[in-house]
Amino acid sequence: MVLLVWSSAPSGLGWSVDRDTMFVNCPQGNVERAGAYYLLRKENFKNSYPALNGDDFNTLFTHPIDGTIFLCRGRDATLHKAVWNEKTQMWDPKQIAKMGPSGWFQCVTFHPSGNFAYLIARDKQCVMKAEYNWAGKYLETPITFAGEFGSYGYKDASQNSARFDNPMQGCLC
Repeated sequence: MVLLVWSSAPSGLGWSVDRDTMFVNCPQGNVERAGAYYLLRKENFKNSYPALNGDDFNTLFTHPIDGTIFLCRGRDATLHKAVWNEKTQMWDPKQIAKMGPSGWFQCVTFHPSGNFAYLIARDKQCVMKAEYNWAGKYLETPITFAGEFGSYGYKDASQNSARFDNPMQGCLC
């Protein structure tokens, strides 16, 4: 699989529910150039296609049950839902929440139930949690779940008493 054909800096990937489509985000996209691409298993993931135009989307992730696509944008710390556009045959990012003044959201993990997602704010030293609205198929505005937004340090504790220097990823067990 060759991804460097269209980007020298892919920063994350997500999968469709059936795992037949791989989505790769490309933070250096802009409103006229794709900020995410998709590749198909039936083509052995050899060809990439523009998925959506947009800039600075550093994280792309999909809902584990219904496949809704979400993105986080670093420069303004916004959460977006990707909405299919029949005219362009691409997804349009629609802002659904703001998570602070700025922030690079490195890793987002949905709980397997799909009821909520954890968002790791790498440069803001916290883990945020967003509940999933099943009726509207969107994530509610995230709240700080662990750590304190913008407070460096290390402390093994729970919720807002915990401290992180530079959280990068997490997992659900």
